[in-house]
Amino acid sequence: MKLDFIKKIEEKIVYRTSHIFFLSLVGVVLVAMVLSTLLLLWGLTPSLKPGVEKAEYPSPVTVSVEEITAQLPVTNMEKKGSKKASDDKNKPVVAAVGKDVMDDAEVDSTKILYNKQIARMKELLPPKKYLWRDKGHRNYWNRWVVDRYGIQSRLNSSFQAIGATSYADKSRLLEKYMAIMNLFKEKQRYQILKDLLYYTRGSTEISLRNMELLTEATKFFPRENTTYLSRLARFGKKNPRDGQSFIAHVNQVMSKFSPSERGKILKNMIAAYYKHYNNNIKAQKQAMEQFLPMLAGLKEKHQARALAIFYDTFEKKNARWRDEIANIDYQYERDLRNAEMTVREKQAAKAEYRSWALMGLGGGIVFIALVALVLSLLSIQRNMAELKKMMIQPLDRVARSPKENAIKVESQL
Repeated sequence: MKLDFIKKIEEKIVYRTSHIFFLSLVGVVLVAMVLSTLLLLWGLTPSLKPGVEKAEYPSPVTVSVEEITAQLPVTNMEKKGSKKASDDKNKPVVAAVGKDVMDDAEVDSTKILYNKQIARMKELLPPKKYLWRDKGHRNYWNRWVVDRYGIQSRLNSSFQAIGATSYADKSRLLEKYMAIMNLFKEKQRYQILKDLLYYTRGSTEISLRNMELLTEATKFFPRENTTYLSRLARFGKKNPRDGQSFIAHVNQVMSKFSPSERGKILKNMIAAYYKHYNNNIKAQKQAMEQFLPMLAGLKEKHQARALAIFYDTFEKKNARWRDEIANIDYQYERDLRNAEMTVREKQAAKAEYRSWALMGLGGGIVFIALVALVLSLLSIQRNMAELKKMMIQPLDRVARSPKENAIKVESQL
């Protein structure tokens, strides 16, 4: 009786309770798998980059006429009168074509032209006054030592430096030299020739362009002083990148200034280039464009000084303006980097969530399989118990009531 009672409790309570318990666990696991699926789908979505807005740049700086005039010196009296240039004294000398230096009739036409150009230059720089041949002496070992190079050697050296080996190229260069030299007095020409040879650089074509720019510059400066040619030639030689652009810029704007101030203007432009615009002639041109409209409000004698003040004032303001722009660019780049880091962090987090979601799905599937296995085993155990019960019950009836079985058999017979 006691064993039957325990079996009944096992069948009615344990089996049913375990079945309900395991089904409840399966339901919880299914909910967890649904959540894992949703988490996996969310982890597969792309991570959006936070929006980054760049601050607006400040307005370009400007300098007013008042800022310039406030820094100009105040004088009670103005100097009157101006020096007049004598056109008669500066009247160009037209050199006559001399005799051909070479008497050989078989020499080609380019060499003949070259020799004619040399003869013309000797008209401008007479050999009686200027050294054409090298001057030197013989040393103790009877070797010739040059004490002073002549004009011909200087010409040959310049031609060789730029690769002008043909007589045609040499003639073209000589023609450009003489076009400038012919504008000045004889006593000025030798120094001018040295300046021109100094600026003969690069190649034949570059040198020809250099000479054309210097020829154009002579239109804007007085003939009495050739310092501007030396300054332009030196500047062009030292700054091969911006030399031609700078001289072209000078030729473009110089006519806007008073003739008496142009020498100082050129000096201030060169100084400003080295101080503020080294290797950035474009910025210097932009600055000049802002200054030129101010000339109407300035006295002629103050133009050069005003230009120097303008360059300094404009660039001080520009320095602050550039710092503000650099700061805006830096902030923008930093925000972009932060946005990229945020995206990477989101992507890393989603990757981790995807891993957990996949683990949840896999674990849920395994758990459900185990629960199904356990429930199957319990069901088998329960079915075996029921089968055993059905097999044992008829035997008990035979053992307990033999008369009834005998009567039943007889009746059947």
